[in-house]
Amino acid sequence: MISTSHVCASNFPLQIRCHNLTRRGTTAVVSDLPSDNTKPSNSFLAAKRLIATGINTRVNTSRSLLISCNASKRQQNNNAKSASPASSSFVSPSPELSDAIDNSFFRLWLPLAVAAGMLMLFDAAYSGDWSRIGVITKDQEVTLRAFVPVAVGGHAVCCVVAGYISKQRGEVSWLSRSIKALAAGFVGLIEVVLLPEERVDKHRA
Repeated sequence: MISTSHVCASNFPLQIRCHNLTRRGTTAVVSDLPSDNTKPSNSFLAAKRLIATGINTRVNTSRSLLISCNASKRQQNNNAKSASPASSSFVSPSPELSDAIDNSFFRLWLPLAVAAGMLMLFDAAYSGDWSRIGVITKDQEVTLRAFVPVAVGGHAVCCVVAGYISKQRGEVSWLSRSIKALAAGFVGLIEVVLLPEERVDKHRA
């Protein structure tokens, strides 16, 4: 009895050739499958089903991997958001810099001096008394008037930035700290950046 095994190539729609190998002898007889007009053999149908099953398996596997990757990315994003509060959006100040400005001179007397200098600038530029008594000349008074908008604009920027940083940290006194930055300018902004509210409250207590 002769048993036949078919080894088929998956090169469609080209004609598939199968090798009929016999157990007896060494001669290989090559025969062609029936053409499209004839009924395909069981081996041909089995090969088609096997290829279709492999394609569907690969598609389903790719979809599963894509869904898993998207779910993993969403989980990582959620974990990152929950692990980092709003206060961590700004880098914590260096302890050395905080200690350097954590004194009454920087937190009280220097802001007062800057605020007093702003008042003197307004008075000298617009009152006319300083030029009348000879402290400054008329030309210097005009120069001071041109400098006033620059100084006011700088203090306004410091106020906005200080209020934004303080509010992002969740500080309760963000409004008062921004007003202090408006009066003291860059000095008030530096205080907000380097001295968080918790450290200021410790001194008050």
